[in-house]
Amino acid sequence: TPVDPAAAPATGDNPVFATEEDRLAETRKALGAVNSGAASEIANLYLAELALESENDVEAASKAWDKYLEGNSDNLMAMWVRVNQIQLERETGDQAALAESLRLELERADRDLPEDVLLYELARTYDALGQTDDAIERYQQILDEYPSSPFVADARRATTSA
Repeated sequence: TPVDPAAAPATGDNPVFATEEDRLAETRKALGAVNSGAASEIANLYLAELALESENDVEAASKAWDKYLEGNSDNLMAMWVRVNQIQLERETGDQAALAESLRLELERADRDLPEDVLLYELARTYDALGQTDDAIERYQQILDEYPSSPFVADARRATTSA
């Protein structure tokens, strides 16, 4: 049975907030108070996600991601940030320019992201542009060259539904 949050006792480990806005404000406050090295950088990334999701503040998220990547370009979190940038650009920016940028990055030997990630994001961008044949070609490349990629299921769906 569902629990009524109003009936749950508020404790330090399990605070109860009157509104979602109160919860977000307290979350921002707690993350903003983190001020030591890597923990602070991660807290700032969470703040960027909150700004984007709760306030649709694209500029704040972009600035936080750019700042993070200035000092961290070759770790797993940097890859996650870079994928977020690509997805945001696809949703809010010039999709044709993004497709060209991803295509050029695939040609580089010193890529920021693994090739299967770039292929997947390029395929999704081609889909968004309505360039179905180009998208299917990239999805097929994932299937052929990266059979253990986490994007195989999506690629298979895309190629079989076309």
